[in-house]
Amino acid sequence: MKSGKKTIAAFAAALILFSLAACGGGMSSGGDSVGSAGAQGSESVKDNVLLGDEEKLVYSTDKEFLMYPYGGVPGKLRIYDKNGGIVEDNIPISDEQLEEYYKQIKDAGMNMTAGGYINMTYADYIRGLKVCEKIGLKMMVYDQSLVALLMNDKLSDAVVVDQVLSNYSEMLDSPAFAGISVWDEPSVAKLGEFKTALERWNIIAEGKIFYINLFPSIAFSSSTYGTFEDYIKTFVEKVDVDYVCYDHYPLQTSGKNNYLRDDFLYNLATVKANSDGRRTFTVLQSVQYGGMHRALSGAADVTFQVYSALCYGFEGFGWFTFWPPVPNDGATTFGDAAYDRQTNQPTDTYYFIKDGLNEIRKLEDVYFNFAWKGTKTVIGAENANGGENYDFALAAFTETATPRIESVSAEQDTVIGVFEDKDGNDGFLVVNYTEPSANLENKVVMKLKDCTKAAVWENGVQKVYKVENGWLTLHQKSGDGFFVVPIK
Repeated sequence: MKSGKKTIAAFAAALILFSLAACGGGMSSGGDSVGSAGAQGSESVKDNVLLGDEEKLVYSTDKEFLMYPYGGVPGKLRIYDKNGGIVEDNIPISDEQLEEYYKQIKDAGMNMTAGGYINMTYADYIRGLKVCEKIGLKMMVYDQSLVALLMNDKLSDAVVVDQVLSNYSEMLDSPAFAGISVWDEPSVAKLGEFKTALERWNIIAEGKIFYINLFPSIAFSSSTYGTFEDYIKTFVEKVDVDYVCYDHYPLQTSGKNNYLRDDFLYNLATVKANSDGRRTFTVLQSVQYGGMHRALSGAADVTFQVYSALCYGFEGFGWFTFWPPVPNDGATTFGDAAYDRQTNQPTDTYYFIKDGLNEIRKLEDVYFNFAWKGTKTVIGAENANGGENYDFALAAFTETATPRIESVSAEQDTVIGVFEDKDGNDGFLVVNYTEPSANLENKVVMKLKDCTKAAVWENGVQKVYKVENGWLTLHQKSGDGFFVVPIK
């Protein structure tokens, strides 16, 4: 799951001029004008009048975002000292404490959990599945022996299926069982080795997750391994599942200054554009590790990451990591995550995740009634990089025409997800695309065609505003994403 910082300079150089034209004040392919706040005469636009609840739109769905921790409750506890040394190990977890831990995962907005990093046995999974069934949480199981058996091409399909059904019947029969975690960050060559295992798994547990998480683009900075785009396409070709999932972590620090990775959107865009209509998932950042990946500083760090991915039509989100890994795995160091190593109790990070994800869940009813069409990016008037955004340039290939938007301007760099519902109604997810810990507020002014009102989901709560002459003004805090539905 770990990622270092490398850039994709050659590709960005080819796109940067396009970014300046399409995102920084010129005319997009749809004829709508984009630029900085105050352009198009919008400096004189007043705030919109809030209308009554009777004007609200009604959307409903039985779909949910998939939310899960990468690194859940371990089989036994371990206590570390402040220097990362093990003070006590293999501490049993009482039934009461185990249920409390799983309830905390569910309360944090998760609807699926995964196994812990340390001391997990099959018996621990069975114990966890019983608790998950009781509280209404799903569990994804990682069992190395099971994966090895499924991938053993020296055994016949009949033998493997019989052994799995016999040895793992209690797991397979559990209503809380979501599926299995198979591989993390497989190489391109490895992608061709899952076919037999997947076919066997579909005989054993059709419809249950056969989970593979892919590398991000930084693993393909050398042409030796091909391109990231080819990697995603190869996964789609070789692995017949209904999703594509990869990990990437955007919140970085120099030690003095926090900043965003300059390829976060590029990864989202590339996966979405090459997923062949599959559901798209991503594993996001919730732990400090190494010298550059910072700890979460607030719920805005959580919502920023998810809203950005939602702009590209994503619907599944893992969190690396929930329970803290070992302090040093020989390759890098890790801080505490959602739980403290010394106490095994929730940290501030846990509550940041809880607050952020419970806000995101409020968006499900409207989000799942719309289909993703593309994106639009806007360079903000207060952009501190000379009117450029490197990541906007990298991800420019998902930019789409938006005839409903006559013009749009913003104080800060802004990403807009473009959507349409089954009746042809437009939807726009407007995201304040700035480093969340900087606490930069964003004013976005949109000129909308054929619009007298607008339903706006702010922090997941719907409000309806009167729109005069097409002008809609949005006021966003750090980490905000507003879903806008124009109304004639």
